[in-house]
Amino acid sequence: MYNVKLFGLATGCCSFLALATAAHAQQPAQTAGAEAVDTETGADIVVTAQKREQRILDVPASVSVIDDRQLARQQVNTLADLSRTTPSLEINQAPGQNLGGGGQIRGLGTQTFGIGASAAVGVVVDGVSQGSVNISQLFDVQRVEVLKGPQGTLFGLTTSAGVINITTKAPSFTEFSGQVRAQLSDEGFAGSTGYGQQVISGGLNIPISSIAGLRLSGIVDLRQGPGRNALDGSLDAHNGYSARARLLIAPTEALQIDLNADFNRTTGGYDDFFTVRSATPSFATALANCRPAPGATATPVVASPGNRDYCSTIEGRSGGENFGGSATIAYDFGSSTLTSITAARRQRSAPNTVEDVFRLTNAFFAPPPAVAPTLVQSVGTPDPKPTDLFTQEFRVASRTGARLEYTVGVFYSSLKSTTAGGAQLVIGDVFALGAPPLVLVRNISTPGGTRDTQHAVFGQATYHVTDRLGVIAGGRYTRENLSQYSFDPAGVRSASRSKIDNTSWRFGLQYEMDRALTTYATVARGYKGAQFATPPVGSPPGTPNTLINPEIPTAYEIGLKTALFDRRAVLDVSAFYTTVDGYQGQTCSTQATGLLSCTTTNIDGIKSKGIEANLFGQVTKNLTINAGLIYNPATYPKRSVTGGPYLASDQTDISGAQLVNSPRWKFASSAEYSQPLSSALQGFLSADAVYRSRTPYAASSDPMLSYRANWIVGGRLGIRDANDRWSAAVFVRNLTNEHQPFLLQAAFPNAGNYGQMLGAQSFRSVGLNLEGRF
Repeated sequence: MYNVKLFGLATGCCSFLALATAAHAQQPAQTAGAEAVDTETGADIVVTAQKREQRILDVPASVSVIDDRQLARQQVNTLADLSRTTPSLEINQAPGQNLGGGGQIRGLGTQTFGIGASAAVGVVVDGVSQGSVNISQLFDVQRVEVLKGPQGTLFGLTTSAGVINITTKAPSFTEFSGQVRAQLSDEGFAGSTGYGQQVISGGLNIPISSIAGLRLSGIVDLRQGPGRNALDGSLDAHNGYSARARLLIAPTEALQIDLNADFNRTTGGYDDFFTVRSATPSFATALANCRPAPGATATPVVASPGNRDYCSTIEGRSGGENFGGSATIAYDFGSSTLTSITAARRQRSAPNTVEDVFRLTNAFFAPPPAVAPTLVQSVGTPDPKPTDLFTQEFRVASRTGARLEYTVGVFYSSLKSTTAGGAQLVIGDVFALGAPPLVLVRNISTPGGTRDTQHAVFGQATYHVTDRLGVIAGGRYTRENLSQYSFDPAGVRSASRSKIDNTSWRFGLQYEMDRALTTYATVARGYKGAQFATPPVGSPPGTPNTLINPEIPTAYEIGLKTALFDRRAVLDVSAFYTTVDGYQGQTCSTQATGLLSCTTTNIDGIKSKGIEANLFGQVTKNLTINAGLIYNPATYPKRSVTGGPYLASDQTDISGAQLVNSPRWKFASSAEYSQPLSSALQGFLSADAVYRSRTPYAASSDPMLSYRANWIVGGRLGIRDANDRWSAAVFVRNLTNEHQPFLLQAAFPNAGNYGQMLGAQSFRSVGLNLEGRF
């Protein structure tokens, strides 16, 4: 273990050591006018972080950039996988908690079961805001930009903590080409793989004419496990299928039409779900009494941090669809560009098994009782309702490089979300002979719906007082109309409405010392919309919904960006301080009846502060690095509104404690070293490492509800041809088999019983990577 930690530390720190040893080789920056923009060199990476194409050095904000090569070598196939690429980003996709990707940036984000909740981290794909109906799989992506802090001035919807800005690969008018990538592993491969996964993705570019091109792309992701049914040893099936078609038409030099459509379907078993992490002796005995199906051999379920086993006599089923389309029309007038973006998305869940979606553990006692007891049971929804989002944006942007650079526009969005209700998550009924049942956890959702419409006008400008000094100013006025209805368990309907006006803004200064070194200082006010919370479990019939006020962050940031290593790499350093009024937090507790009651409230006094450094680019001819480190105390208030200590739902003191799902320290790195083996072949070695300090998973001081500090390391070893037409590699992810969960829950009333959710990131995977291009 000691050597493993040293390996993780060495891998993680290699980028900063490279900086220290090679910075002296840096040559003076080129002067303006002598430079051609090259998107393949670090200093001249072009991003759209301000809704215009700019060099990353010219963007007055902290931006992490992950290009297509890093996405491939780190096997980033989903939004959740992006957590491994960027120190400031965490994404939790626990069932029922994945609004807007479930993202948190610099500790701030949305984790709630509320049907009217909006995300704090926005997902934007090719300029289209996904709202709370975002994509989940990543494929045929050119670049991902992670923008930190409030971005509402330009991006508006669901961006109070930041934005994940995704650019897919655009069609080309000139050549017929394609690529395919395969990631292949199997449970037990190399004697150590904890689950099986086969991912095939690719893209095909079809030039239609000299003014039009079509790009077709897709991904098939088949995963077996890591959840395992101890009754027969079978692994849970998780299958995802996605496709995209993008048509680009340029009838004239000034006019461009970009039509985009995508579709995603998931089938098979449900998402990774609860297994038992820690159990009292009586509970442990029940777990061990898992009985096999006829002719099968059962494996006793043993509670442990790495336990992925459960017992089930009924196969759970779930799935869903997510699809949408957009039309982007841009006309270049020379001095400015007019852009219209029209988009619509729908998310729809497939019908689940009605009687019993999950029996995660059946505890059979000898002799078996007349009615087979269940330890975990969930009743699904027979008629799921869709969530629909429509957005329309018009904007005008000046040309980049003008003395006054500006973007102004109007924006409209309409979200309609409906839930059919049902007992969505029941973690159990344990029956002992001659004893009443022990109900462990139940969470019952009620039918209801939400309608959220927003109208906004926005603008942001940078006035270049001199060639080096720029003044930044921007604002957004939003009118939000929110309505929600719900039915409580007694069938009583309640409805609520709210109309909110908000103004968010951004101001700052930007100073370019030279073309290779810029600094900035900004202050921004953000906005995350209000929501209505349904009454807590056990409330009297007819209790009205509670209005949860908007979340208003105020963020201060200073930063420095510089080009290093002959302009092949960029170092981005920033310090930040954010306070949040009305933070929309959720606390969950288990009631005496066994019901899991989650309550959403506004919390004042939330703070996020710290310092972050990122280095990315090609530091030598053969070595490419993207690494970052963040120190981020993101904390609960030190005092409650009454002046006493701030208490969690379990009445423990968490004054000043770290926010849920937010490590105080995080380091993320990915590096690849290549070396010619012959005139036709090239060898390469890549390594990645992520370090997280102890991370809380619940608003509680209970040490069992946090996970220890850990390293997760991986890498690839392979060969490719000199023209990069094909490559083959052996990969390993989570080399040390670190069983880091993505959810911990004191799910059981009896002290000592805890549940966990373990996913693919929680187990080692070894396999083959194959790539081909033509």
